Amino acid sequence: MIITLDGPSGSGKSTIAQMLAEKLGYFYLNSGYLYRALGYILVKHYGYSEEKLRNPDFADVEDCLLSGCFVYNYVGGRATVFFKADITDQLKQVEVSEYASLISRHAEVREILVEYQRNLAAEKRSMVVEGRDCGSKVFDDARVKFFITASSEIRARRLQKDQEKLGKILSYEEAYEFVFRRDNRDKTRQHAPLVQPEGCVLIDTSDHTPDEILDKMLAIIAAASGSI
Repeated sequence: MIITLDGPSGSGKSTIAQMLAEKLGYFYLNSGYLYRALGYILVKHYGYSEEKLRNPDFADVEDCLLSGCFVYNYVGGRATVFFKADITDQLKQVEVSEYASLISRHAEVREILVEYQRNLAAEKRSMVVEGRDCGSKVFDDARVKFFITASSEIRARRLQKDQEKLGKILSYEEAYEFVFRRDNRDKTRQHAPLVQPEGCVLIDTSDHTPDEILDKMLAIIAAASGSI
């Protein structure tokens, strides 16, 4: 069974998706990590500038993803990405999110990463996957789809806290501007824009705890599947 969680940055979908995967005993796929990792690798290992990320060489993308060095895994409740070494912690930086936003605009990049995700699903079979086009594009036939959102103000505050944990201080204005810019880019891109998938359940996390959201989602999944 495939369960998808789509939504904008800072909505809480990663936290909730991991909780859901752990509760159900499913494999967890953070599709955003794939795009972040690709952007990070192209910058750090292939010498790309942000401008070059806007027009990547597809041969570089194929080399990166198909070389056998790129591996996504989920073990012991932790999602990891390897490219010759564990690069997971580097993917949480705000600038790497910008890399992902730039690289994800390209149809060819998206298609190869869509194939990567579908291959994982075929292997794992039971999976909770979260991102920005999981229910609308990658797994449009998923049994249960959620769209997770929250107010822009709350998402900006969450971004501040997340970056503070990584030792990077953002003002509220900087965080809000990042959220606004990323939302606009995701919603207006030509290929697989951020939308509410057909048949999804909309959940606003602004005024609810993760545990409250989890309980609500589990009830919806139980009703859809007959049992958990």
